[in-house]
Amino acid sequence: MNYTDYTYFTGDIDITFENQDPTGFTRDYITPLEEEISVRVMGRKLYNESQAGIIEPTPDQKWLDLRDGVEFDVEFEGITYPVKWNGLQNTEKKSLLSYYIYAEWLSKNYKQLLGTGVAIAKKKNATTTDVREYILQSQSKAKALIGDYPVKSDKYQNVILIDDIDVDLIKIFEPTLFNFLYHKRADYPSWVFTPYEFGNYFDI
Repeated sequence: MNYTDYTYFTGDIDITFENQDPTGFTRDYITPLEEEISVRVMGRKLYNESQAGIIEPTPDQKWLDLRDGVEFDVEFEGITYPVKWNGLQNTEKKSLLSYYIYAEWLSKNYKQLLGTGVAIAKKKNATTTDVREYILQSQSKAKALIGDYPVKSDKYQNVILIDDIDVDLIKIFEPTLFNFLYHKRADYPSWVFTPYEFGNYFDI
């Protein structure tokens, strides 16, 4: 099942659906790209388990937490810090999935959009530079919600806490998918994380 729909593509990732069918957009972009990024940051096994679990008549709480969000605690030096994971689906319509999908949609369609003057994020007659900026902004927002290993870690899901408060340590308090799954890893033992990296991979 999909966690996002066409209503997520508004504001800074606006797509005007006046002249295109949301059904086709769902089929061509939302469904395959949700799976693509989810498998990357969760692993195929956990993705399959989550898809099967969430459609059960009474889903386990862990699948609801993954979808809808939950507050969890991060312990550091004897102090408990609450962190709020906002879920893959939420009423704010802000999701790592929709930001990822928007970036991919733009990268695949930017030439057509520029040629026809179609509005991109409510700005008409976008230049090539505009499109690049929108793609990179959306990729950056997707990555910020996905999260990553702290620099001082062994890349095998063993976060090594450090003594000083710096940028690396602050990462463990961010409300990201990585931190949620890391701190709840007992509930998601099949989790396999591959960081989301991006760059200027389109021909401009």
